[in-house]
Amino acid sequence: MKTVLTINEFKFLIEDDGSYIKKIEFLEENSSLEQTSLLTPLQEALKNELQGYFNGELKKFSIPFKAEGSEFQRLVWKQMGNIEYGKMMSYGELALHVGGLNYSRAVGGACNKNPLPILIPCHRVSASNHLGGFAFGMEMKKNLLKLERVQF
Repeated sequence: MKTVLTINEFKFLIEDDGSYIKKIEFLEENSSLEQTSLLTPLQEALKNELQGYFNGELKKFSIPFKAEGSEFQRLVWKQMGNIEYGKMMSYGELALHVGGLNYSRAVGGACNKNPLPILIPCHRVSASNHLGGFAFGMEMKKNLLKLERVQF
């Protein structure tokens, strides 16, 4: 089931299967998509947790989610989930947790394909000497890091 959530100034397209959140996509501010139906209990719970996160009150999510991807991507996403609120890790550091430094580029690719940004905090992963990329734009990445009071 898909719906649109608006939290503060952010708009998201959410996809779930009734048991798990499966996808979160940032929408442009000027997107014409609007919430079209009543929220399911799972969607309502996600909305509450995201509201808490964006208000600086929630640092760890408890909402059930399931990310679909390759075995390697799921391994990277699982490790990303261990990066604490307000902390960062480089692609290289994350690569060491999933097979070795030579996997840094593949880690970056997995970050880019993350279907659940914020829940799986790919915004907390950077290059060793700069912020790296973010599938939803660098301004969004910077906003999320500022929210978490990360110095970059």
